[in-house]
Amino acid sequence: MKDAIWLIGVGWFNAKRADKLKVGEYVVYNYGYSNKIISFVPSKTGKTIKYVVSDEKGNTYSGTWRSSTLKAFQEFHTGKDLLN
Repeated sequence: MKDAIWLIGVGWFNAKRADKLKVGEYVVYNYGYSNKIISFVPSKTGKTIKYVVSDEKGNTYSGTWRSSTLKAFQEFHTGKDLLN
């Protein structure tokens, strides 16, 4: 299966490189948790990406991803986490 990754508690899920994600898309994690991408800034070299994501409660989290890392994603949100 191309461009997919296995998530624990979910199964196979659509994925794409972190540098191809867009603001407004949802990153999906193991057990079906998801966060909306709020901010997305590539580094000068393009090897990493600084991001800010938000959960359903409005909490924000930031970090860095490698550009080449596959991330599970969905373009829209169902209104709740996949398994809750």
